[in-house]
Amino acid sequence: MPDKASHLILAQEYFGDLARRFPVMCASDEFHFLPRAQAAANYYDKLDDLDSLAIKAGIEKMKSFQKAFARLETTEKDLETRIDLQVLQANVAGFIIEFDKKRIWQFNPLLYLKIAFIGLDHALTKPAGDKAEFVNRVLARLSGAHQVLGQAQKNITAVPATYHQASRSMVGDCRRYLERVATDLAARISGKAATMLPIYVERTAVALDDLDRFLATLTPRRDRDFAVKTLPQTLKDHFLSTRSVSDIYQMAVEDWHANLASLEKLKSKIDPSSSWQDLYHGYFPSEIDRSDTISLYQEEIERLRSFFGRQGFTAEGIETPVEVAETPEYLRSVRGAASFAAAFTADAGEQSYFYITTHLGGHNTATADILLKKRFHREFKLLTAHETIPGHHLLDSVRRKLDNPVRRQIESPLFTKAGRLTLNTCSSIPDTSPGPWICW
Repeated sequence: MPDKASHLILAQEYFGDLARRFPVMCASDEFHFLPRAQAAANYYDKLDDLDSLAIKAGIEKMKSFQKAFARLETTEKDLETRIDLQVLQANVAGFIIEFDKKRIWQFNPLLYLKIAFIGLDHALTKPAGDKAEFVNRVLARLSGAHQVLGQAQKNITAVPATYHQASRSMVGDCRRYLERVATDLAARISGKAATMLPIYVERTAVALDDLDRFLATLTPRRDRDFAVKTLPQTLKDHFLSTRSVSDIYQMAVEDWHANLASLEKLKSKIDPSSSWQDLYHGYFPSEIDRSDTISLYQEEIERLRSFFGRQGFTAEGIETPVEVAETPEYLRSVRGAASFAAAFTADAGEQSYFYITTHLGGHNTATADILLKKRFHREFKLLTAHETIPGHHLLDSVRRKLDNPVRRQIESPLFTKAGRLTLNTCSSIPDTSPGPWICW
């Protein structure tokens, strides 16, 4: 009979290996196919290596872990341990599908942009022992950003239309973010670090321009030409779903029509002469005129804490801090206008964020900002509950403190992806458009 702790020892080896290879992706919630490997906190001075040979080595290592977990499961009798092993195999499958089957690194420029700039953001914002550690890791990641962006040009052979558009928008966001970071850092550091800072910033800026020019040379291809064949495998092996793609789509269609029927029934009670779209856009709660969206949402979190505290929820879960903040500038083109970003360790100094995008950037207009604000103020109660308490924030607060290292570091994409059903993702869909729309 195998040692009851053997699968946990192997799991920790698995988490540690991924954290060394892909520290940025493991520390971020932008990559559903990787665990939130907490050992990544040891590598805030490193960036993920997406060189083709490094990726090949990573794939082979993950396949060896997958086989090892499967071998343990065949002889395991304990139900909880079998669940752990199945979860681990599903997690490994997510990586293998993305990198070996879909080969996402050959068609998704966002992968490289996110690694470079989420990596820089983490170096700037994650807990640091002292100023020297902070400066060293920021400069280390900034110095390597151009190499990550350069790997995109070496690896990418074609780009789907959606990724092409999003990547070029993100390049512009990253430029603005880099300029602001450079100005802030220049006022905070001195000595040799201050001398190297403009060099690293310039290299990164040039790499962004080079990537943008490279993307401009590519003719976008149809989205459906990419990753369609691997979707059934992702559902089965990574999401552990027993339903087929057609079954899930049919469920979405049925839900869409059920929701439309509910809206029609509700509007007939309120005002039969109006459409539900007109009623929705005409609804302005008393809070709509408040000027500070961030404060409105922070106050709603406190009301939710108070309410669920009275219902018997433990203080440890609902009192975990979460900060309402503007979505980081470099992510505004690719992340929902309302989203939750969990801390990935149990370190009390690491912050969780409820991100809100109140201004969409250079391509936006004042009118669009006003409409976005109205929508935020109209939906603040629902959005706050969904993203914080009793939604994503509470769920992640509990997960990060679990004793079991497998369930502490692997979060289900079926929970996290629901958080992408947010304002920005669906903002381009006209209210009169036919459905169903599945927004991620």
